Amino acid sequence: MTKQESDVVHRYWLLGGVAAACLLMTALATWEVRQWSGELAQARFNEAAHLRTELIENQVRREIDQLDSLRRFITLAGDLNADDLRQMVRLNPDYEMTVAWLEHVPADALDAYLERMRTESGPGFQVVRPGTTESVEAPERYLPITYYQTTDSDGEFAGVDPSELPGRMQAMKRAAQTGEPVMTTGIAILTDLEDLSGSLTFAPVYGRQDSPSDDAAPWANLRGFIGYAVRLSALLDWGSINPETGQRDFYFELLERVDPNGDRLLFSQFDDHTDQAWLFEDSFNIAGQELVILATPVVGHRWAGGYPYRWVLGVGLGFTLLVMGIVRVLLNRNERVRREVADKTRALDAALESEKHTSASLQGILDAAEQVAIIATRADGLIRVFNIGAENILGYRASEMLDKHTPLTFHDPEEVEQERRRLMETSGRSLEPFEVFTFNYGQAGPATWTYIRRDGARRQVRLMVTPIRLAGDEIGGYLGVAVDVTEQIAAERELVQADQLLKALTRNVPGAVYRFRMDADGSMSFPYASDGIYQLYEISAEEARESAERIVARIHPDDRDTVMEMIQQSASNLTRWKSDYRVVLPSRGVRWLRGESTPEGTEDGATVWHGYLADITELKELEQKLRDDATIDPLTGLHNRRQLEPLAQTELVLFERTGEPFSLIMIDLDHFKALNDRYGHDIGDEVLRRVGTALTEGVRTSDVVFRLGGEEMLVLCPKTGLEGAVALAEKLRRSLRNLAMPFDGEVTASLGVATILRGERLSDVMKRADKKLYEAKKEGRNCVIHQDERVET
Repeated sequence: MTKQESDVVHRYWLLGGVAAACLLMTALATWEVRQWSGELAQARFNEAAHLRTELIENQVRREIDQLDSLRRFITLAGDLNADDLRQMVRLNPDYEMTVAWLEHVPADALDAYLERMRTESGPGFQVVRPGTTESVEAPERYLPITYYQTTDSDGEFAGVDPSELPGRMQAMKRAAQTGEPVMTTGIAILTDLEDLSGSLTFAPVYGRQDSPSDDAAPWANLRGFIGYAVRLSALLDWGSINPETGQRDFYFELLERVDPNGDRLLFSQFDDHTDQAWLFEDSFNIAGQELVILATPVVGHRWAGGYPYRWVLGVGLGFTLLVMGIVRVLLNRNERVRREVADKTRALDAALESEKHTSASLQGILDAAEQVAIIATRADGLIRVFNIGAENILGYRASEMLDKHTPLTFHDPEEVEQERRRLMETSGRSLEPFEVFTFNYGQAGPATWTYIRRDGARRQVRLMVTPIRLAGDEIGGYLGVAVDVTEQIAAERELVQADQLLKALTRNVPGAVYRFRMDADGSMSFPYASDGIYQLYEISAEEARESAERIVARIHPDDRDTVMEMIQQSASNLTRWKSDYRVVLPSRGVRWLRGESTPEGTEDGATVWHGYLADITELKELEQKLRDDATIDPLTGLHNRRQLEPLAQTELVLFERTGEPFSLIMIDLDHFKALNDRYGHDIGDEVLRRVGTALTEGVRTSDVVFRLGGEEMLVLCPKTGLEGAVALAEKLRRSLRNLAMPFDGEVTASLGVATILRGERLSDVMKRADKKLYEAKKEGRNCVIHQDERVET
């Protein structure tokens, strides 16, 4: 093999190696971005589906809690009427649901019950079977719907006894035996007995014993059931609608877990055309039932990634072609230079023999450079040499240019004029257009210029101009060597545009994507962070890359140690890092962020995470609002009954352990029903609000005020004996009597006080306080009663 052939083989091997390396890097980058894109899309879908299923679960739990509150009210109040039920029940108007009071009526008490209900509801009231007007004949007991609230416009349930329908009596017996709410599913709806998508929850209500009977029959002290009915199809339809757009964006399927190995389908929005490529599963336990929710998006492809890794693949292939082009240009240029040097050497050797042979050799050198334009001019710019390479690049024949034109003929005139003005401004002297190319030949290297071909096409060339010196160092002309770099510049421009496109793509991703590195010595850095990081930390991507300490400093002081500890654990175990934490921003204050990333170790002992960050402040605020809605009375702003038991139980445990007592003050407004009847419910609500504010301002910091229902309030007094509680009760009584009202008159209250005793349960001390309250009512109201004493009238 000749040396020339060996050089050709070497060049091809070099090009092949460069191409293989670039393609390998492109494949690795594409795979990494595709993995990241898929994980990010899956995480976004799971988060959205979890929020939606959690919304459905919270709605059901809220209704169950509402049943429990209503059950406790009936137990404490002793009776229930239609107004009480209407005031205490809050229905969701967005789907069909019903809350009803099913009163337990033994067979021997039916006549008295019918007489009472016909007085309240009209002479036509009777106990009938569901879907008919046929009277119920029950030898032992009846369970008619006495009062109810419903969003079903077709629902007329007064007097209907549903206990004989399938599934009802079995669930009622379980509830009566356990004393806890029991849910049953897959049953008929009263307004459509053919529709089996209903769910019923029964909460038993007993007398003052507040527990089921120990008798063999579970009905002995049962007063009735609070029933909650909902059409599951309507509930899932409500949950599948996006509240912002009003459009359906999820399909749901609801199942009942019968046993660990089997589920029973209750309702499904899936069909043969549903895209289940994205599927989320969640489960929860409510009222003795374990329910499973499956969620899939209406439009699945909106979650799928794909575009980022396609751009990476495109950019990588473009980069590969660009590098191969540059390497090939360099190899060709090196080869051309080598050939030119060899040709010039041969020409110089031939020049020693003969001037004629020298001229012939020089012409051969010029003609050999087919891809390089070699143009020689006289000192005034007139072209004397115009080789084949110049003809190929410019489209002119040498015979058209020699001794007729200067290089100004094919240079961009605007570009030349702009450079001439710049040089005159910097040098302070006048220049001719041709001097633009020769002015700084001694100092400047090759420059990029624009050639205009004969056909009008524009070509970018790298031009190097050197003087041709005669004897005595006189300049006899100039030699210009130009290499066409149009394709190279275009490739570089495309690479820059691709880089800008990648930045724009990451800028539009919600939140921020990042690459975080922690070295073996504990030093941290962000080799990459998208522009979205500014919205999260108010630190630019450039600043984040320079210093990770500024990012860490933005983390809330109470969360910083926990976040850093979780990062260390993720690095030690190479497990996924996920955390919700707060940051303190200069302009936006405290915000909640959620971060998630996957670590991997490096050969130098460092750990690198690839992940994303998102602002979840609104989600956290929604969670807090839901908690407040569940524990705060919306009318008065006081704690509701649901909060009483856990707080009182804490005080009971403290009393049993240390002997530190606590007391309860039961408060009931005098003649409040008459006030409502006279002035209306709006005035009554305003009175309750003012009373709630007065009680909150009148108690101590450690005391807690609750609204039990209607006009009945309770004050929990921690670490307080009977004497202190009585003094506080008298203070509150006087403040309420003197409280300004939205009508001409005053409002008074009766108060009962009790202190915890050894061996007592919470229900015991509440019953004693409630008993003293009723004694205060009998004593003429507007007084405080404790033990057997009357404090003041």
